[in-house]
Amino acid sequence: ENRGACAARNTGAAFASGKYFFFLDDDDEFLPRKVSTQVSFLEKNPEFGGHACAFIKNRNGVDFPSTDGMPVIGDLKNFLMYGNIYTPMLCLRKDVFERSGGFGDIPKFQDMFFVCILLSHDIRIFALEEALFIQHEHIEERISNRSVKNAQIAVSVIQEFSKGYHSLFSEEEWKQAQIRFTLLLATTYYSGSYFNRLKSNKYWLRCYTLSKQAKYLYPMIKSIFPHSWIKALAKT
Repeated sequence: ENRGACAARNTGAAFASGKYFFFLDDDDEFLPRKVSTQVSFLEKNPEFGGHACAFIKNRNGVDFPSTDGMPVIGDLKNFLMYGNIYTPMLCLRKDVFERSGGFGDIPKFQDMFFVCILLSHDIRIFALEEALFIQHEHIEERISNRSVKNAQIAVSVIQEFSKGYHSLFSEEEWKQAQIRFTLLLATTYYSGSYFNRLKSNKYWLRCYTLSKQAKYLYPMIKSIFPHSWIKALAKT
């Protein structure tokens, strides 16, 4: 029975016999040095339970710079405020995966929640700013209404999890974490249909209200005026 990505990965892990775990999505591609680089590091650094690398983003056959191509981890507090991770970035020790309990039951942002779980178990993950895999992005793909609903559920789960660690944060740091959670919803809505792009304004506005940073107002304007309209106005 199809029970989603988390259950699928946990099932695979239960049957795996190797010492190290990697995660490879069907539309991604490991570069030749990925496995050897990450395993070699963990063999030499037993204090780390995992290793995360950067990646190259490829859109319809063309490589392009990506702001989310670098892993950002640190401790749990830092990760909740600024973290960036995708499961293909990771190489984990099998015993570390088992100690963490594996992936939590969450319909979206599984990678983020999984690393939260790892860090809450005091598992250290090294972040390497070297691209060791290619993430293939297909520009014609759109976020569905179901994805939006899943995002809302997932953010609620992560927020509830984070409340257990509220005491680690200063008032400003906790505010930054709330901006991060709101941004997850803003970008999910923004990546969907025109109607969902309009609904993203609620979350962009909350990001602006919390941060007072004007950069969150720009996507509000773009969400109202379709890209084709902006291009037409630019020509005039």
